[in-house]
Amino acid sequence: MAASAAPGCAFKDLKSALDDGGARPTIYTAAVGKGRDHMWIGAVDGLRINGTVYDFEADGVRTRRVG
Repeated sequence: MAASAAPGCAFKDLKSALDDGGARPTIYTAAVGKGRDHMWIGAVDGLRINGTVYDFEADGVRTRRVG
């Protein structure tokens, strides 16, 4: 099954469509949202995407596997 963008597509359905035996998908960007109540000025650390945690430090990004 080919993956495609579709309104109302659940994340679990997207993951299932991408698990088609082809090349593993690559994440090129990620966004962080916190809501619409007050302006947020800050930083992100310990960002987890699937089984990898990304720690953003002054000397670069460190990655570690979860588990």
